[in-house]
Order: sequence, then structure tokens, then C-alpha cells
Amino acid sequence: MGSFCELQFYLSSRVESQKLSAVLIQEVERLEAKYSRYRPNSYLQTLNNSAGASTGVNVDSETASLLDHAANCYRQSNGLFDITSGVLRKIWDFKTNTIPSEDEIEQILPLVGWDKVHWSEGELLLTVKGMEIDFGGIVKEYAADCVSELARKSGVKYGLVNLGGDFSIIGSH
Repeated sequence: MGSFCELQFYLSSRVESQKLSAVLIQEVERLEAKYSRYRPNSYLQTLNNSAGASTGVNVDSETASLLDHAANCYRQSNGLFDITSGVLRKIWDFKTNTIPSEDEIEQILPLVGWDKVHWSEGELLLTVKGMEIDFGGIVKEYAADCVSELARKSGVKYGLVNLGGDFSIIGSH
């Protein structure tokens, strides 16, 4: 996930802890492989590659839940939280602190805007070729919750999941 991640939990057996750690890490890796914008074979890239098509893509229930959450975040923030804005990374170079020109911004802005996305009943349509969605603002939080739930179902009563600063706490300790 491109950041520091850690799992802390209490179990009475070191062997069981190691087994559970492997399962929890596998879940994080599954979600990263599915939703990473940096992996060319990710499910997210499949969705993004459909941009500009005349028909939408039917998404699985997990992705539908994330898209519903993203739509809600967009509405509650009055458009400030927008999962289509990730495409701006193509012109903003944070490593060298290069700010794009007004022309560059004007050229890419037609690719940004949740209002250009048609999302309804499990079908996603990115209406403009070149548009992208980017779950980076929500998927680590989601992954932390998934890992915590999996740990709870495996008998963990106390623990901490930290995925790049997105935390989930299990129990009171």
C-alpha cells in the first residue's frame, strides 16, 4: 500500500498468531491487488480502461459498496472529495514540487468530476475517455476495517490495525 503498515493483536499462541498474521496480510494484499492504481492488471485498471465506452461495467458487490461510499463522500463534502481527481497526478509532480501550468490544468479538468460518472444499481459508466477513478482516499480505511473484522472472527479480542495511518481498533486495549 505504499506506506508503513502494522498489525498488533493478542493471542495466547505464537503459532496461531503467525498463522493469523499470514491470513490478515493476505487479505490486505488481495485488496491492494484489486484496487491499486499502480498495478496494470488490477480490477481498478479494468474499470478505468472502460472510460469512454458507450456501455457501463457491472461491478461486484465489494466495489459497489466502495462506489456508494465514494458517492456519499462526494455529496457530504459538496464535491470536495472526488475519486475522479486522481488523474491530476499525471500533471502534478509531488516529488519535484512541480506545479502544472494553467494550460495543463485546463486540458485535464474535463477528465475530473463525479458528476460525469453514471453509477446506478451495480453499473459504472465513466462517460469521458481517459477518466479514472482512484480509491486511494478510502480503500486503506476499508482494508483496515476488513482486516479487523477478519481478526475478530478468528478470535482476536484486542488489537490494532494500522494501514498507512488508517487505523482500526479491536477491543479496549
